[in-house]
Parts: sequence; structure tokens; C-alpha cells
Amino acid sequence: MNEKNNKLIGHGFVPDDITPDQYVFGSEQLTGKVIQDNGNWLPFLPKEEPQARLYFDTYGCTIYNTFNPIEILENKQFGEKSDYAERFPYIGTGTRPPGNNPHVICEWIRKNGLILEEFLPFNDSLQSFDEYITPDPLPIWLTDNGKKWLETKTFNHDWGWNQVNSVQEKHERQKDMLRYCPVSVSVCAWRESSGIYYKDDGDTDNHWTSC
Repeated sequence: MNEKNNKLIGHGFVPDDITPDQYVFGSEQLTGKVIQDNGNWLPFLPKEEPQARLYFDTYGCTIYNTFNPIEILENKQFGEKSDYAERFPYIGTGTRPPGNNPHVICEWIRKNGLILEEFLPFNDSLQSFDEYITPDPLPIWLTDNGKKWLETKTFNHDWGWNQVNSVQEKHERQKDMLRYCPVSVSVCAWRESSGIYYKDDGDTDNHWTSC
């Protein structure tokens, strides 16, 4: 946080308008069924994979915390403990600091699929951001591998809401969404006081996380 100008440093979430072609929960543009009625997905969490490691930050939260719900859902539905390569859509979408919008990431996944972490790993052996975004463009053998995922899986996505202003209404909508699938949300990171994170007037969301 920069106390002097009272602005928060971005952590990878780049907000954008929700346009009419983008789906919104409750609009019946997508159909689904209740999978976890209590909305508790904690028993199905994947292993932790930070967006930043020893040498650099990727500002890739919109990818890392879009992958979390996918991996949680595959564990719950199919008993698959998947570990997908975040670098795949990161490179494919041309994501760069200060980050990206989740809709861009989700649409790319919907069209191009996913590959396993072992094909494009992220660990402390990568000592520069340039290594992280290599190879670019993605070679055909990797993109073909991603499309194989689409042969057995279908990925769809929608926003939780568009014009919902009441905090209580957002809370109730979120509880309902969690019955169908894990949810990712934008938040304001990181103003903290006495162990509680808060959002000041004028602050905008700058981070994408899972709940």
C-alpha cells in the first residue's frame, strides 16, 4: 500500500464492464444442478499454488483463482485431483502485469482447454518473468494437448451479478451460487486493521480470489 497517495497496488484483477453477451447467474443462460447443497467446498481444495514465488510476482490471480474452482469441482464430481498449468492461459491470453479480467481468462479456457502442470510448471527454478512467459507463442503440441481436455470436459462460466448493490443481496446470491459450484470473487487487497480487511470509499477491487 502506498500511504502517501492512499492508493492500493494492483494484485492482478483488472475490472471491466459486464457486457450483454456475458452470462449472469440466474438469467437461465446456463443450466446446472445443485452439487454441494451446504456450499462448503473445503473438503475438495487443491494444493496451494501461489501466483508469486521467490523471484517475481505474475499478477496472475485471475488465472490462479479461476483454476481453483475448476480443480475443486473436478475433485468433487469425478474424484480427480487435477493440477493444471496456469502458465498455459497466461501465455495464451497475453496476460501481463498489472493482470487481466476473469472473463478474458474464462473465455480462453472455454475455447482452448487446459494442460497439466507438468508441461508448463511454475516453481523457484524459474528465475525471471521472461522464463515464465516462455514459450510464446505456445507450440502446437501444447495447444493440441489443451484441446484434448475439451474432448471430455465442457467449461462454462457466468458472473454472479451485474447490477446488485445491496451487500445483503450479494451475500444471499453468493450463498446460492455456492450450492452449484465453487465461486471466485473480486476483492480489495490489502487494507487491514485489527485483523480485519476493509475497503475504503474510492477503493476499487484489485485482486481475484476463491471462496
